[in-house]
Amino acid sequence: MLRGFYFTCILLLLTLSLPSGSVSSEYRAKSGPLVVQFRDNLLTVRVNNLTLKEVLKEISKQTGIEIVSYASTEMAVSADFSDLVSDEGLKRLIRSFSFIFIYNSPNSKDVRKALTKIIIYPKTYKELHKREETMDVLSRPEDENTFDRLTDVFSKSEDPDFGAMAVDELGDLRDERAIDVLVQEVVDTDPMVRISAIHALGEIGGELVVQILTDALSDEYDHVREFAADVLKSLKERDPSYQ
Repeated sequence: MLRGFYFTCILLLLTLSLPSGSVSSEYRAKSGPLVVQFRDNLLTVRVNNLTLKEVLKEISKQTGIEIVSYASTEMAVSADFSDLVSDEGLKRLIRSFSFIFIYNSPNSKDVRKALTKIIIYPKTYKELHKREETMDVLSRPEDENTFDRLTDVFSKSEDPDFGAMAVDELGDLRDERAIDVLVQEVVDTDPMVRISAIHALGEIGGELVVQILTDALSDEYDHVREFAADVLKSLKERDPSYQ
């Protein structure tokens, strides 16, 4: 009788210890503070009170997107969204920072699928104030004075963080006149401003830009060199005539 009882107990223990896909999945969902899924360029994130650093690390691991941060990401975050295009989902997580998204094919019809790298940097209070000024300038109807208004806002700022953002806006205008301003920022003392200037120049393109970015390959800061190389590669993919 006891022998049968022990045999039954052993079978029960073995049954409980056998792996079950549905049970283990449910267990992970309940016990794990972080869920990250990436399928068909759609990102799902469920996180409760975990550091942004850990969340970004897991996203980078699953998506292959390189994430470089010059800001502290040790703050706790909570998020719950499903099936968002990768860049839109990431914007939700890092909206309290300034950031640059890098795509490997700027001319792609759906560039969102080509997101390869993200650079994150601090957004200071002063920058927020200046950003409002800049956005006010850019929100006006675009005319022949838009470039002058933006460069005026940029020239009056002494905040290096805002400088990084302002050169991005200049690049978005895709106005070749901006090259004269941006070439000065490529040698700025702040590496983040240099990176932003390189990004903006990449938006404009042209033989002169290729020459400027080639010179940036000798920058003393490794991230600046790497970023210049990435932008140069993208430009040459867009126009093979660039040497």
